[in-house]
Amino acid sequence: MPPKKGKKKPLTPEEQEEVELCWYKYDQQSREFMDIAEFKSLWMNLKADAFDDEETKAMFEKWDADKEKKARYPVFIKELEAEIQAIADPAVREETLGRLADGPQGSTNDYVAKHDLSPEEGVALRGLEGLKCLLKVDDLEELKASKNPAAGIAEVCYGAMCLLANPGDEIVWRECQMWLKDPEGTYFKMFSFFKRVNIGHVDDRRIERCRQFILQQRDWFDHSVISEVDKTAGLIAMWTLLAVRYFDAVDAYKMLPVLPAGEKPEECGDADKVFSTVMPIRTALPKAEEAYLAGRLVVLVDPKGMTKQHFLATNACILDAKDASQLRRKHVREMLVDCVQKGRVLVVDMVDLIQLEQCDVQAAFGRVQDGLYEAVLNGTIRDPTYFQSFTSDSEAQPAPAGFAFYVMQSVLELPGWITARLATAIRVE
Repeated sequence: MPPKKGKKKPLTPEEQEEVELCWYKYDQQSREFMDIAEFKSLWMNLKADAFDDEETKAMFEKWDADKEKKARYPVFIKELEAEIQAIADPAVREETLGRLADGPQGSTNDYVAKHDLSPEEGVALRGLEGLKCLLKVDDLEELKASKNPAAGIAEVCYGAMCLLANPGDEIVWRECQMWLKDPEGTYFKMFSFFKRVNIGHVDDRRIERCRQFILQQRDWFDHSVISEVDKTAGLIAMWTLLAVRYFDAVDAYKMLPVLPAGEKPEECGDADKVFSTVMPIRTALPKAEEAYLAGRLVVLVDPKGMTKQHFLATNACILDAKDASQLRRKHVREMLVDCVQKGRVLVVDMVDLIQLEQCDVQAAFGRVQDGLYEAVLNGTIRDPTYFQSFTSDSEAQPAPAGFAFYVMQSVLELPGWITARLATAIRVE
């Protein structure tokens, strides 16, 4: 039965948070578009038994104004909120939000090894979860209303602002009040901060500024001291310390080793099965470089497009496998020389062209020079003597660091020219 329609009822703060969390799950605060498969998956979770494939396809085409086979997330989320607001029955409304929170159904063909939290990550996350139960939006509202706060309150607010806002050089209570003017928004930003850390959206300089401020004001960030002044300020101080601690834990990179695809201890005999380690982007890329330097083909599974956006922002060279001209001999040679000399990352974006007859990257490198694919994969291309011979230029020099070669695709399946024993698959979430 389709959800009963009625007079639109605004979302409660709790429901709004559920929608925003759903929004985060699919958007990852990093993408602007969704394709038809993602759209259908989301709409199916929303509509349940009332889902109609043709109706959904028609709706997607209506939103795909430029006929690019993609729709904008902002458009979808507004429609999503409108649909939920129109559900009059509280039970049905709660059930719908629950389905959205569950996310799309994963492929039964993929075996994905979820990342195990390091001890430091676990401690910080549990601490943040505990604080979320102690700190309430009303507490922030009450704190904002203070006209003459006691010493220490402005200091701990300023510390949190170093992570979530852009405070001036001076500690001014009026500026802290401006930060607290939207308590619900501030609360949500505080307790979704760890997600932004995971996807690399927190600048190291912001953390360092906060760290230096904590050291300067260490007495006020002592919970036994600040909690005697104000309970809410004490919780904000704890949140700031835990947020920095979580960043440091992630920045130290995940302790889970990057295993070769197909080499899981419990199923090591299944050589043809692809395994992937799930990681946030901040960790996935350093681990990818580690695997590349170990001489493995790194397959970055990027279903949400976050990795591609990162590579575009960092001036990596991306060869589009769907554009045959980009894998021609001259173009591959020029891009490879440029990347090795300048220390740029070279990425072949396979999208979903994973069959050998669709795209054979190994052969594309072979057309440039015999043995080039192996030289790129095992790092020989970075040897000055080999590189000078390859470029026919005795003055050519490879960059001392920075070059790496990856294959990027949207599906968890190895390309046709590589075996599971010779590749490392990392799924970026």
